Amino acid sequence: MAPGFMARRRPAVGDVFTKLTVIALPVSGTQILSRDRWTCRCSCTDDQRVEVLGSRLIYGSTRSCGCLNKERRGAHVARLRERHSTRVSWRALLRRSDVNIDPTWQAAFDIFFADLGLRPTGHVLSRKDLEGPYNAANCFWEPRRTQVERVRVRRWATPNAGGWEKGPTKRCSKCNEEKSIKSFYCNNASKTKLHSSCKRCCEEKRRLYYRKNVPKLILANAKTRALEKRLEFDLTIEDLEPLPTHCPVFGMELTYGGKNGRHRQDSSFSIDRKDNAKGYVRGNVAVISWLANRFKSDAEAWQLERVAAWMRGKDFVPAAAS
Repeated sequence: MAPGFMARRRPAVGDVFTKLTVIALPVSGTQILSRDRWTCRCSCTDDQRVEVLGSRLIYGSTRSCGCLNKERRGAHVARLRERHSTRVSWRALLRRSDVNIDPTWQAAFDIFFADLGLRPTGHVLSRKDLEGPYNAANCFWEPRRTQVERVRVRRWATPNAGGWEKGPTKRCSKCNEEKSIKSFYCNNASKTKLHSSCKRCCEEKRRLYYRKNVPKLILANAKTRALEKRLEFDLTIEDLEPLPTHCPVFGMELTYGGKNGRHRQDSSFSIDRKDNAKGYVRGNVAVISWLANRFKSDAEAWQLERVAAWMRGKDFVPAAAS
């Protein structure tokens, strides 16, 4: 026991220790600081009462009912949370090896945060001079959409009356050519970010994908139609392979989709049901062109023969289907 510990003044009713106010003395009359507890009321609420050892009150070990720690912890978490988005941008900047970054920013995040401040919602780190370094004088927080519109400005081959027109450009990651941002698609999710590859390269990638996965795509489309029409379906890719190269009806070369593979054309692959009363089952399907499938539709053979005769201008007597 420390010298003079017992001689220290005992807490009295009405004494205030930070957020605690003594409202009642210990039950025992001895009032030993290391053993007896004083009843206190916390300033956070009038109903919150706690019993605290006298030694903890005197030395300041206990200063509240626990609300003081919660407030400090909440304020600390809030500070970390609001700095998190800024720290994400800082770490992303450090991962770049192709740019000139201020050495003080590389050394400590606090310097980066002190120079630029908190990153606002919907903003990204940007440079005033897009060819300059990343430092406090050249960097600022810019709205994402504004930055997309202010993509690197360079000369690109668009002649006009004054020589060459300047416009926003972007380098394609596929063909490695510098092109206007109009030559790039926007991401469907963000609507502001541009694809890394240009439209031409995207279309070529899509065409190669369609050519490689023709049986899989045809089967998926047939399964979708079967679900919509509530028809039986038990086909597999093995049931369609090998795919015919030409339409068995018209003899035209079969393709998948239009120029980019997403739109049907007369020579597109199509699965036809021989008997329309049955579903997409083995033995009841054939791969023909979309033109032949569209002409056939739900008609029967004798119906198509009569249509052909009518188109030729022949006179015939209507007869019942055989």
